Amino acid sequence: EATRGSKTRKVRFSDVTGGRLLELYMRTSSVSLVLMHTGEDGSGKFVINHGGRITDAAHDENAAAFVAASAEILEALAAARPDVQLDLGGGAGLRAVMAGLGVIMALLGVAVGLIPFGQGAAGFETALVVLMAIVIVVGGVGVAMRYNPFAKLETIPAMELARVMRSHLPKR
Repeated sequence: EATRGSKTRKVRFSDVTGGRLLELYMRTSSVSLVLMHTGEDGSGKFVINHGGRITDAAHDENAAAFVAASAEILEALAAARPDVQLDLGGGAGLRAVMAGLGVIMALLGVAVGLIPFGQGAAGFETALVVLMAIVIVVGGVGVAMRYNPFAKLETIPAMELARVMRSHLPKR
């Protein structure tokens, strides 16, 4: 059962058609388990989020609670639908936006690299600006490649993902 605002919606594991585990590492980190479903109430998403990393579960109580809850959900899903595969990564929309930001960052780096040449400058300052521009371009290309919206996402069975997530919990 999922509640969002004043709406409560029941999701049966037998209605789950797929899902994804999304981890974003930028200025802040977050992880989301997203299950897509269809059923009597229509289709939609069941989402649980954590503002941190899965690997934090070894030493952070909140992360451990998120990982344990996610693993339990995935185990129940695997029992009801052993054939369900989950994507590792974001949806096409998120990946397109992130790749676009990477391309913009790379183009900005090229523009920064051209600035000293338009002013006829030479020397240490020019080399420093060009080096900075190269770093910006490489970073932008890296972001665009990491979030390539045309790349096929890696998939994993629900039970295997549950095992991977449980491996990050503190050993008792």
